[in-house]
Amino acid sequence: MSNEENEAFLEKLILEGAIEVSGLDSETGEFLYGFTPKILDLFPEIYNEHINYINAKVLSLWSQGFLDVRLDENQEMVIKITEKAIDPEQVNTLSKDDKFSLEEIKRISRLD
Repeated sequence: MSNEENEAFLEKLILEGAIEVSGLDSETGEFLYGFTPKILDLFPEIYNEHINYINAKVLSLWSQGFLDVRLDENQEMVIKITEKAIDPEQVNTLSKDDKFSLEEIKRISRLD
């Protein structure tokens, strides 16, 4: 997709209520977007791709020792950050993408 096509599709997702602005990137100042519950009904393929991406990131961070992942009594996944995840030197060894994913997990865990 060209940049114009990407922007048009992003606008469509916003107008249809599938995504919304969730914040600003502290490094670039660009908008960050989050899915709304409508994404599953309107664009299930995008939702599924996103879930697969999240699962891959969790697995990667777990295998590197930044997350503890287990199933609870209801067979639901419980994800917790480890000591390594709060050590700035260790976090700085991560790729930019993994670092962003870890920071998002930390941010979300503070909301619970």
